[in-house]
Amino acid sequence: NVSGGLAKLGSGSLALNAANTYGGTTAVSNGTLSLGAAGALPEGSDIVLSDGILSLGGFTVTGGVVTASGGLLSGGHLQCGSFSKTGEGTLTVAANVEAAAPVTVHEGVMRLVGSQPGLYEAPVAGSFNTTEPMSTGIVTRLTTRMANIVYTEPYNTTWIYKGYVWNRSPTNETWTFAENFDDSVKLMIDGVTVIANGASWDVPTIGSHTLTPGPHAFEARFGQGGGGGGPANSQWWNTTSFGFGVDVYGRHETNLAYFATLTDPGDGSLLTTELTDESPLPAGTELVVAAGAGVDLNGCAQTLAALSGGGAVSNGTLTVTGTLAPGGAGTVGDLTLACDTTLTGTLLIDIGATDNDGLLLDGSLTFGAGATLTVANPGLLETAKQYTIATVSDGHTISGTLDWTNKPNSHWQVKPSSDGTLKLFYVSGTVLWLR
Repeated sequence: NVSGGLAKLGSGSLALNAANTYGGTTAVSNGTLSLGAAGALPEGSDIVLSDGILSLGGFTVTGGVVTASGGLLSGGHLQCGSFSKTGEGTLTVAANVEAAAPVTVHEGVMRLVGSQPGLYEAPVAGSFNTTEPMSTGIVTRLTTRMANIVYTEPYNTTWIYKGYVWNRSPTNETWTFAENFDDSVKLMIDGVTVIANGASWDVPTIGSHTLTPGPHAFEARFGQGGGGGGPANSQWWNTTSFGFGVDVYGRHETNLAYFATLTDPGDGSLLTTELTDESPLPAGTELVVAAGAGVDLNGCAQTLAALSGGGAVSNGTLTVTGTLAPGGAGTVGDLTLACDTTLTGTLLIDIGATDNDGLLLDGSLTFGAGATLTVANPGLLETAKQYTIATVSDGHTISGTLDWTNKPNSHWQVKPSSDGTLKLFYVSGTVLWLR
Protein backbone atom coordinates (compact mmCIF):
# COMPACT_ATOMS: atom_id res chain seq x y z
CA ASN A 1 0.00 0.00 0.00
CA VAL A 2 1.86 3.05 -1.28
CA SER A 3 0.11 5.64 0.87
CA GLY A 4 -1.68 3.73 3.61
CA GLY A 5 1.22 2.20 5.50
CA LEU A 6 1.93 -1.43 6.39
CA ALA A 7 0.06 -3.50 8.99
CA LYS A 8 1.45 -6.87 10.12
CA LEU A 9 -1.51 -8.99 11.27
CA GLY A 10 -1.79 -12.64 12.24
CA SER A 11 0.61 -15.00 13.98
CA GLY A 12 2.84 -15.77 10.99
CA SER A 13 6.05 -14.13 9.79
CA LEU A 14 6.56 -11.49 7.12
CA ALA A 15 10.02 -10.65 5.78
CA LEU A 16 10.79 -7.42 3.93
CA ASN A 17 13.82 -8.27 1.82
CA ALA A 18 14.03 -5.14 -0.33
CA ALA A 19 13.94 -1.37 0.14
CA ASN A 20 10.45 0.15 0.33
CA THR A 21 9.00 3.62 -0.17
CA TYR A 22 5.44 3.32 1.13
CA GLY A 23 3.95 6.13 3.19
CA GLY A 24 2.03 5.93 6.44
CA THR A 25 2.59 3.96 9.62
CA THR A 26 4.29 0.59 10.05
CA ALA A 27 2.21 -1.36 12.58
CA VAL A 28 2.94 -4.78 14.10
CA SER A 29 0.13 -6.29 16.17
CA ASN A 30 0.95 -10.00 15.93
CA GLY A 31 3.50 -12.43 14.56
CA THR A 32 6.90 -11.32 13.29
CA LEU A 33 7.92 -8.57 10.91
CA SER A 34 11.59 -9.00 10.00
CA LEU A 35 13.79 -6.73 7.90
CA GLY A 36 16.12 -8.35 5.40
CA ALA A 37 17.50 -5.30 3.60
CA ALA A 38 18.60 -1.74 4.24
CA GLY A 39 15.68 0.62 3.70
CA ALA A 40 13.10 -2.13 4.19
CA LEU A 41 11.24 0.34 6.41
CA PRO A 42 10.95 3.73 4.69
CA GLU A 43 12.91 6.52 6.33
CA GLY A 44 10.80 8.51 8.78
CA SER A 45 8.00 5.95 8.99
CA ASP A 46 6.03 6.09 12.23
CA ILE A 47 6.09 2.71 14.00
CA VAL A 48 3.45 1.12 16.24
CA LEU A 49 4.31 -2.14 18.02
CA SER A 50 1.39 -3.47 20.03
CA ASP A 51 2.43 -7.13 20.15
CA GLY A 52 4.53 -9.60 18.22
CA ILE A 53 8.11 -9.05 17.09
CA LEU A 54 9.74 -6.33 15.02
CA SER A 55 13.17 -7.65 14.06
CA LEU A 56 15.42 -4.97 12.58
CA GLY A 57 17.70 -7.60 11.06
CA GLY A 58 20.89 -5.87 12.17
CA PHE A 59 20.12 -2.77 10.10
CA THR A 60 19.93 0.89 11.11
CA VAL A 61 16.35 2.10 10.78
CA THR A 62 15.38 5.78 10.84
CA GLY A 63 11.84 6.07 12.16
CA GLY A 64 9.60 8.94 13.10
CA VAL A 65 7.29 8.61 16.10
CA VAL A 66 7.60 5.17 17.71
CA THR A 67 4.86 3.92 20.04
CA ALA A 68 5.04 0.48 21.63
CA SER A 69 2.68 -1.16 24.10
CA GLY A 70 4.12 -4.68 24.08
CA GLY A 71 6.01 -7.28 22.10
CA LEU A 72 9.70 -7.41 21.19
CA LEU A 73 11.93 -4.96 19.34
CA SER A 74 15.18 -6.70 18.44
CA GLY A 75 18.30 -6.92 16.39
CA GLY A 76 19.49 -3.56 15.08
CA HIS A 77 19.68 0.20 15.62
CA LEU A 78 16.55 2.35 15.71
CA GLN A 79 16.94 6.11 15.33
CA CYS A 80 13.70 8.00 15.86
CA GLY A 81 12.16 11.31 16.79
CA SER A 82 10.43 9.94 19.87
CA PHE A 83 9.98 6.59 21.60
CA SER A 84 7.06 5.94 23.96
CA LYS A 85 5.99 2.86 25.92
CA THR A 86 2.22 2.82 26.41
CA GLY A 87 -0.26 0.26 27.73
CA GLU A 88 -0.07 -2.07 30.71
CA GLY A 89 1.91 -4.86 29.05
CA THR A 90 5.65 -5.52 28.85
CA LEU A 91 7.80 -4.31 25.98
CA THR A 92 11.16 -6.03 25.53
CA VAL A 93 13.83 -3.90 23.86
CA ALA A 94 16.76 -5.89 22.47
CA ALA A 95 17.82 -3.29 19.91
CA ASN A 96 19.70 -0.01 20.22
CA VAL A 97 17.19 2.83 20.53
CA GLU A 98 18.36 6.40 19.94
CA ALA A 99 15.58 8.97 20.28
CA ALA A 100 15.80 12.74 19.80
CA ALA A 101 13.21 13.33 22.54
CA PRO A 102 13.19 11.73 26.00
CA VAL A 103 12.30 8.04 26.00
CA THR A 104 9.04 7.89 27.96
CA VAL A 105 7.47 4.92 29.74
CA HIS A 106 3.87 5.92 30.38
CA GLU A 107 2.50 2.56 31.53
CA GLY A 108 3.54 -1.04 32.00
CA VAL A 109 7.15 -2.22 31.90
CA MET A 110 9.96 -1.67 29.42
CA ARG A 111 12.48 -4.50 29.73
CA LEU A 112 15.99 -3.98 28.37
CA VAL A 113 18.11 -6.80 26.94
CA GLY A 114 21.82 -6.10 26.58
CA SER A 115 22.63 -9.07 24.36
CA GLN A 116 20.78 -10.06 21.22
CA PRO A 117 18.39 -12.93 22.08
CA GLY A 118 18.98 -16.18 20.21
CA LEU A 119 21.93 -17.87 18.51
CA TYR A 120 24.02 -17.08 15.47
CA GLU A 121 23.20 -19.34 12.51
CA ALA A 122 25.38 -19.96 9.46
CA PRO A 123 26.07 -22.78 6.97
CA VAL A 124 29.48 -24.23 6.09
CA ALA A 125 30.31 -26.70 3.34
CA GLY A 126 30.53 -30.41 4.14
CA SER A 127 28.13 -33.16 5.16
CA PHE A 128 29.46 -33.06 8.74
CA ASN A 129 31.96 -30.24 9.12
CA THR A 130 32.97 -30.15 12.79
CA THR A 131 35.90 -27.72 12.57
CA GLU A 132 35.29 -24.84 10.14
CA PRO A 133 34.06 -21.65 11.87
CA MET A 134 31.05 -19.70 10.62
CA SER A 135 32.11 -16.78 8.43
CA THR A 136 29.43 -15.83 5.90
CA GLY A 137 25.65 -15.83 5.77
CA ILE A 138 25.40 -15.27 9.52
CA VAL A 139 21.92 -14.50 10.84
CA THR A 140 20.30 -14.67 14.29
CA ARG A 141 17.65 -17.23 15.20
CA LEU A 142 15.70 -17.79 18.41
CA THR A 143 15.99 -21.56 17.98
CA THR A 144 18.08 -24.22 16.22
CA ARG A 145 15.89 -23.74 13.15
CA MET A 146 17.40 -26.23 10.70
CA ALA A 147 17.13 -29.05 13.24
CA ASN A 148 13.37 -28.60 13.27
CA ILE A 149 12.45 -28.51 9.57
CA VAL A 150 12.43 -31.11 6.79
CA TYR A 151 14.55 -29.99 3.85
CA THR A 152 16.28 -31.36 0.76
CA GLU A 153 18.82 -28.73 -0.29
CA PRO A 154 21.50 -27.57 -0.06
CA TYR A 155 23.12 -30.98 0.20
CA ASN A 156 26.50 -31.52 1.86
CA THR A 157 26.00 -28.63 4.26
CA THR A 158 26.52 -28.27 8.00
CA TRP A 159 24.45 -25.71 9.86
CA ILE A 160 26.11 -24.11 12.89
CA TYR A 161 24.35 -22.51 15.87
CA LYS A 162 26.58 -20.59 18.24
CA GLY A 163 26.15 -18.31 21.24
CA TYR A 164 25.39 -18.74 24.92
CA VAL A 165 22.83 -20.76 26.84
CA TRP A 166 21.84 -19.37 30.25
CA ASN A 167 21.02 -21.03 33.52
CA ARG A 168 19.02 -18.23 35.15
CA SER A 169 18.49 -20.10 38.43
CA PRO A 170 20.74 -19.43 41.46
CA THR A 171 21.85 -23.08 41.70
CA ASN A 172 23.58 -25.65 39.50
CA GLU A 173 21.15 -27.33 37.12
CA THR A 174 21.60 -30.47 35.03
CA TRP A 175 19.94 -30.35 31.61
CA THR A 176 19.48 -33.25 29.22
CA PHE A 177 19.75 -32.75 25.45
CA ALA A 178 18.60 -35.19 22.78
CA GLU A 179 18.51 -35.39 18.99
CA ASN A 180 17.15 -37.52 16.19
CA PHE A 181 18.34 -35.69 13.10
CA ASP A 182 19.14 -36.84 9.58
CA ASP A 183 22.16 -36.89 9.19
CA SER A 184 24.66 -35.85 11.92
CA VAL A 185 24.79 -33.81 15.14
CA LYS A 186 27.49 -32.48 17.44
CA LEU A 187 26.68 -30.43 20.56
CA MET A 188 29.33 -28.72 22.68
CA ILE A 189 28.77 -26.68 25.85
CA ASP A 190 31.73 -24.84 27.39
CA GLY A 191 33.97 -26.83 25.04
CA VAL A 192 32.68 -30.16 26.36
CA THR A 193 31.11 -32.58 23.88
CA VAL A 194 27.60 -33.43 25.09
CA ILE A 195 26.29 -35.15 21.94
CA ALA A 196 28.28 -36.57 19.01
CA ASN A 197 26.41 -38.62 16.42
CA GLY A 198 28.13 -38.74 13.07
CA ALA A 199 27.22 -42.25 12.01
CA SER A 200 23.61 -43.20 12.81
CA TRP A 201 21.12 -40.78 11.27
CA ASP A 202 18.05 -42.62 12.59
CA VAL A 203 19.25 -43.49 16.10
CA PRO A 204 18.26 -40.95 18.80
CA THR A 205 21.18 -39.70 20.90
CA ILE A 206 21.00 -38.30 24.42
CA GLY A 207 23.45 -36.42 26.67
CA SER A 208 23.37 -34.42 29.91
CA HIS A 209 25.41 -31.48 31.16
CA THR A 210 25.47 -29.58 34.46
CA LEU A 211 25.20 -25.81 34.12
CA THR A 212 26.37 -23.49 36.87
CA PRO A 213 24.37 -20.26 37.27
CA GLY A 214 24.99 -17.87 34.39
CA PRO A 215 25.99 -18.15 30.72
CA HIS A 216 27.65 -21.09 28.98
CA ALA A 217 29.28 -21.20 25.54
CA PHE A 218 27.04 -23.16 23.17
CA GLU A 219 27.73 -24.64 19.75
CA ALA A 220 25.56 -27.13 17.86
CA ARG A 221 26.26 -28.47 14.36
CA PHE A 222 23.69 -30.25 12.20
CA GLY A 223 25.13 -31.96 9.13
CA GLN A 224 23.22 -32.90 5.98
CA GLY A 225 24.69 -35.18 3.33
CA GLY A 226 22.25 -36.07 0.57
CA GLY A 227 18.81 -37.50 0.00
CA GLY A 228 16.90 -35.22 2.34
CA GLY A 229 17.37 -34.26 5.97
CA GLY A 230 15.77 -32.95 9.11
CA PRO A 231 14.01 -34.56 12.07
CA ALA A 232 13.87 -38.36 11.95
CA ASN A 233 11.02 -40.49 13.31
CA SER A 234 12.50 -43.65 14.80
CA GLN A 235 12.57 -45.63 18.04
CA TRP A 236 11.36 -43.52 20.99
CA TRP A 237 11.69 -40.26 19.02
CA ASN A 238 8.34 -40.59 17.25
CA THR A 239 7.93 -37.16 15.67
CA THR A 240 9.28 -35.09 12.80
CA SER A 241 8.10 -31.79 14.30
CA PHE A 242 11.57 -31.21 15.78
CA GLY A 243 14.89 -33.01 15.73
CA PHE A 244 16.72 -31.46 18.69
CA GLY A 245 15.42 -30.74 22.17
CA VAL A 246 16.19 -30.10 25.82
CA ASP A 247 14.83 -31.39 29.12
CA VAL A 248 15.66 -28.69 31.68
CA TYR A 249 14.89 -31.15 34.50
CA GLY A 250 17.83 -33.33 33.48
CA ARG A 251 15.96 -36.64 33.66
CA HIS A 252 18.20 -38.34 31.05
CA GLU A 253 15.39 -40.62 29.94
CA THR A 254 14.36 -41.74 26.46
CA ASN A 255 10.90 -40.21 26.71
CA LEU A 256 10.04 -37.67 24.02
CA ALA A 257 7.40 -36.06 26.26
CA TYR A 258 10.22 -34.70 28.43
CA PHE A 259 11.82 -32.70 25.61
CA ALA A 260 11.02 -29.35 24.00
CA THR A 261 12.77 -27.32 21.33
CA LEU A 262 15.63 -25.14 22.55
CA THR A 263 13.94 -21.80 21.89
CA ASP A 264 14.48 -18.41 23.48
CA PRO A 265 11.20 -16.56 24.19
CA GLY A 266 12.68 -13.44 22.62
CA ASP A 267 13.99 -11.75 25.75
CA GLY A 268 17.43 -13.34 26.02
CA SER A 269 16.49 -15.33 29.12
CA LEU A 270 17.63 -18.64 27.58
CA LEU A 271 19.85 -17.89 24.57
CA THR A 272 22.02 -14.91 23.62
CA THR A 273 24.44 -14.35 20.77
CA GLU A 274 27.04 -12.54 22.89
CA LEU A 275 27.95 -11.77 26.49
CA THR A 276 27.40 -8.16 27.40
CA ASP A 277 25.72 -6.07 30.08
CA GLU A 278 25.63 -3.02 27.82
CA SER A 279 22.16 -1.52 27.72
CA PRO A 280 20.40 -0.94 24.39
CA LEU A 281 19.79 2.70 25.44
CA PRO A 282 22.80 4.95 24.69
CA ALA A 283 24.41 6.96 27.49
CA GLY A 284 22.92 10.21 26.21
CA THR A 285 19.34 9.01 26.73
CA GLU A 286 16.91 11.06 28.78
CA LEU A 287 14.40 8.69 30.38
CA VAL A 288 10.99 9.48 31.87
CA VAL A 289 9.22 6.77 33.90
CA ALA A 290 5.68 7.75 34.87
CA ALA A 291 4.06 6.83 38.18
CA GLY A 292 3.04 3.17 38.14
CA ALA A 293 5.33 2.33 35.22
CA GLY A 294 8.69 0.57 35.34
CA VAL A 295 11.97 -0.08 33.57
CA ASP A 296 13.60 -3.49 34.08
CA LEU A 297 17.32 -3.17 33.38
CA ASN A 298 17.53 -6.98 33.28
CA GLY A 299 21.08 -6.96 34.63
CA CYS A 300 22.27 -4.20 32.29
CA ALA A 301 24.63 -1.41 33.31
CA GLN A 302 22.73 1.69 32.19
CA THR A 303 24.07 5.25 31.96
CA LEU A 304 21.51 8.02 31.45
CA ALA A 305 21.83 11.72 30.75
CA ALA A 306 18.65 12.33 32.77
CA LEU A 307 16.02 10.35 34.69
CA SER A 308 12.70 11.65 35.99
CA GLY A 309 9.25 10.50 37.02
CA GLY A 310 7.39 8.65 39.72
CA GLY A 311 7.83 5.07 38.51
CA ALA A 312 10.52 2.47 39.18
CA VAL A 313 13.86 1.36 37.72
CA SER A 314 15.09 -2.05 38.81
CA ASN A 315 17.42 -5.01 38.36
CA GLY A 316 20.78 -3.66 37.21
CA THR A 317 23.22 -0.82 37.82
CA LEU A 318 22.44 2.79 37.01
CA THR A 319 24.51 5.93 36.50
CA VAL A 320 22.90 9.33 35.98
CA THR A 321 25.25 12.00 34.65
CA GLY A 322 22.69 14.81 34.38
CA THR A 323 19.45 15.55 36.21
CA LEU A 324 17.80 13.01 38.51
CA ALA A 325 14.30 14.32 39.23
CA PRO A 326 12.04 12.10 41.35
CA GLY A 327 8.40 12.82 40.64
CA GLY A 328 9.36 14.71 37.50
CA ALA A 329 10.29 18.35 37.06
CA GLY A 330 7.60 20.51 38.67
CA THR A 331 5.77 17.48 40.12
CA VAL A 332 6.07 16.17 43.67
CA GLY A 333 6.46 12.39 43.88
CA ASP A 334 8.70 9.42 44.64
CA LEU A 335 11.00 7.57 42.25
CA THR A 336 11.89 3.98 43.16
CA LEU A 337 15.41 2.79 42.33
CA ALA A 338 15.71 -0.95 42.99
CA CYS A 339 19.29 -1.04 41.73
CA ASP A 340 22.69 0.30 42.73
CA THR A 341 22.80 3.90 41.53
CA THR A 342 25.56 6.48 41.04
CA LEU A 343 24.76 10.16 40.54
CA THR A 344 27.40 12.47 39.09
CA GLY A 345 24.88 15.12 38.04
CA THR A 346 22.15 17.02 39.86
CA LEU A 347 19.45 15.74 42.21
CA LEU A 348 16.46 18.02 41.58
CA ILE A 349 13.95 18.17 44.44
CA ASP A 350 10.53 19.86 44.40
CA ILE A 351 8.99 21.03 47.67
CA GLY A 352 5.20 20.91 47.98
CA ALA A 353 2.82 22.35 50.53
CA THR A 354 2.56 19.04 52.41
CA ASP A 355 5.18 16.79 50.81
CA ASN A 356 8.37 16.75 48.76
CA ASP A 357 10.12 14.64 46.14
CA GLY A 358 11.99 11.58 47.32
CA LEU A 359 14.03 8.59 46.22
CA LEU A 360 12.95 5.15 47.48
CA LEU A 361 16.10 3.04 47.31
CA ASP A 362 16.28 -0.75 47.29
CA GLY A 363 19.95 -0.55 46.40
CA SER A 364 22.91 1.63 47.33
CA LEU A 365 23.17 5.26 46.25
CA THR A 366 26.57 6.84 45.61
CA PHE A 367 27.11 10.53 45.01
CA GLY A 368 30.10 10.71 42.70
CA ALA A 369 32.44 13.60 41.98
CA GLY A 370 30.49 16.69 41.00
CA ALA A 371 27.13 15.53 42.39
CA THR A 372 24.93 18.46 43.38
CA LEU A 373 21.53 19.15 44.93
CA THR A 374 19.13 21.75 43.60
CA VAL A 375 15.83 22.55 45.32
CA ALA A 376 13.48 23.78 42.61
CA ASN A 377 11.55 26.07 44.94
CA PRO A 378 13.72 26.85 48.00
CA GLY A 379 11.37 29.65 49.06
CA LEU A 380 8.90 26.98 50.26
CA LEU A 381 11.36 25.47 52.75
CA GLU A 382 10.23 25.86 56.36
CA THR A 383 12.83 26.01 59.10
CA ALA A 384 10.68 23.95 61.49
CA LYS A 385 10.50 20.99 59.11
CA GLN A 386 12.84 18.22 58.07
CA TYR A 387 12.56 16.97 54.49
CA THR A 388 13.38 13.35 53.68
CA ILE A 389 14.67 13.24 50.10
CA ALA A 390 15.94 9.64 50.06
CA THR A 391 15.16 6.45 51.98
CA VAL A 392 17.36 3.37 51.66
CA SER A 393 16.34 -0.20 52.53
CA ASP A 394 18.22 -2.40 55.00
CA GLY A 395 21.56 -3.68 53.78
CA HIS A 396 22.19 -0.73 51.45
CA THR A 397 23.90 2.61 51.95
CA ILE A 398 24.02 6.23 50.86
CA SER A 399 27.57 7.45 50.37
CA GLY A 400 29.53 10.32 48.88
CA THR A 401 29.11 14.08 49.05
CA LEU A 402 26.17 16.07 47.72
CA ASP A 403 26.81 19.79 47.26
CA TRP A 404 23.65 21.86 47.78
CA THR A 405 24.16 24.65 45.27
CA ASN A 406 21.15 26.88 45.95
CA LYS A 407 20.44 26.53 49.67
CA PRO A 408 18.90 29.70 51.11
CA ASN A 409 21.70 30.17 53.65
CA SER A 410 24.38 28.27 55.55
CA HIS A 411 21.90 27.11 58.22
CA TRP A 412 20.39 24.60 55.78
CA GLN A 413 22.10 21.20 55.67
CA VAL A 414 21.77 17.98 53.68
CA LYS A 415 23.05 14.91 55.49
CA PRO A 416 22.32 11.18 55.88
CA SER A 417 20.68 10.04 59.11
CA SER A 418 21.19 6.86 61.10
CA ASP A 419 17.69 5.69 60.14
CA GLY A 420 18.72 5.19 56.50
CA THR A 421 17.38 8.47 55.18
CA LEU A 422 18.87 11.55 53.56
CA LYS A 423 17.37 14.73 54.96
CA LEU A 424 17.28 18.46 54.42
CA PHE A 425 17.06 20.35 57.71
CA TYR A 426 17.67 23.75 59.29
CA VAL A 427 20.27 24.26 62.02
CA SER A 428 19.56 27.27 64.21
CA GLY A 429 22.20 29.33 65.98
CA THR A 430 25.76 29.93 64.81
CA VAL A 431 27.09 27.56 62.17
CA LEU A 432 30.80 26.82 62.50
CA TRP A 433 32.73 25.36 59.60
CA LEU A 434 35.73 23.31 60.74
CA ARG A 435 38.61 22.46 58.47
